[in-house]
Amino acid sequence: MSQPHRLRLWPTRRQQAGMLILLALWAAALVYLYFRRPANLDKNPGVDVRRVELVRERIDPNTASAASLRRLPMVGQERAEAIVRYRQEHGSTSQPAFRYAEDLQAVHGIGPEIAHRMAEFMNLPSRTPAVTQPASSGVSQPPSAVRTAGQTPTTRTQ
Repeated sequence: MSQPHRLRLWPTRRQQAGMLILLALWAAALVYLYFRRPANLDKNPGVDVRRVELVRERIDPNTASAASLRRLPMVGQERAEAIVRYRQEHGSTSQPAFRYAEDLQAVHGIGPEIAHRMAEFMNLPSRTPAVTQPASSGVSQPPSAVRTAGQTPTTRTQ
């Protein structure tokens, strides 16, 4: 007579050892992938460093395709298509749609911050040049008290 088949609820020791080895290998692979990923040490977390590295030359938004515009920081498919659409509606060969980087703010979805981040990768001048503040002694004078050489200070009466 044969013995009835016993249903085992728990795996054998050999099966437990095999599952433990597979679990250890799986955990090691996850740790490896976690530490292998590139670190983003950029101060601007909104800039995708991998896309920006693709921009080796400056892009002209008056002539660039949507695919080229997507390489700019903060520009996805929708913004790139919006730039191309705006350029087609408002630009011509004699009068480009974008003369300055700040002109991109006219495109829906692009504000001053995004235009500023994109500006360094575009072949457009900026309307607002970098302003350097003159060194001062920390004491400001009202405009009426400023004088040039040979003049006495004057005060304005109203």
